[in-house]
Amino acid sequence: KLLMEKFAFSFADHLKISSARFANVAFSDGSLLFGFNQRISNQQPLAIPTDIKRYFVSSLEAARLCLLSCFMTHSGEILIPKLTKDFRDHSLVEMTNRYLKMKGFLPLAFEKEEEARNAFDASIKSGQWPCFYFRSETTGEKEIEEFYSKDDVVDFERFKDLGVISYRHEGSGLDFQSFERQFASLIKKKKWDKKDFVSLFKEYLPEFQHIETNKNLDQKM
Repeated sequence: KLLMEKFAFSFADHLKISSARFANVAFSDGSLLFGFNQRISNQQPLAIPTDIKRYFVSSLEAARLCLLSCFMTHSGEILIPKLTKDFRDHSLVEMTNRYLKMKGFLPLAFEKEEEARNAFDASIKSGQWPCFYFRSETTGEKEIEEFYSKDDVVDFERFKDLGVISYRHEGSGLDFQSFERQFASLIKKKKWDKKDFVSLFKEYLPEFQHIETNKNLDQKM
C-alpha cells in the first residue's frame, strides 16, 4: 500500500492526486470480523491473537473519508482519522467479546485449538463459543497500527476529526521506472515465489520490515 501511494503521488506535480489512510473496514472481505462470520457459519471455534490492537471503521466511514479526500484536500495530501477518545484502537480480544455478545454468546477460552474444537458442542449448548487465544506468530502482523510516521508532516488543525499529511515527493529515492521494469519481469515469468516480491519491495522501500514465519493470520482465522 505504501509503494502504491508513492507511485500515485509521483504524478502530483501535474495531476490532482490525494488519498486517505484509514483503519480496518469492519466485515469487509478478508477482515477479522469477516473471518469470524465465516467461522460462525461453519460452526468452528474463533482464533484470536491476544497481543494485537486494531482500529475499525464502517464501510460508510471509509467511503466518506475517500470522498472527503477527493473534495476537501489539495494535491499531494493524505487524509487520516484523528485519534480521540471516541476513535481508538481495540484489542482483538475486546472485539471478539463484543462480536460474540452481538451473536448472543459468551467467549470460552482455550489455549489449544484442538481443545477448542473438541469442546465445541458442549460449549454451544451452554451459550458459550469456544475461542482459541494465542500470541501472534504470523507473518506481517504488527502489534499496533499507525496512520503516520515520524517523518510525515501532519496538520491536525484544519479539520476537527481528521489529520492532513503533506506528502513530500522530493527525496523519496524511488526509481519508479526501474521498479516497473523489475516488476514486469517477474510478472512475465508467470511463476514466482513470495520471496521474489518481498526482495523487490525491500529494495525500493528500505523501511519495509517483513519477517516471514510461513504462517498467516488467515489460516488461523
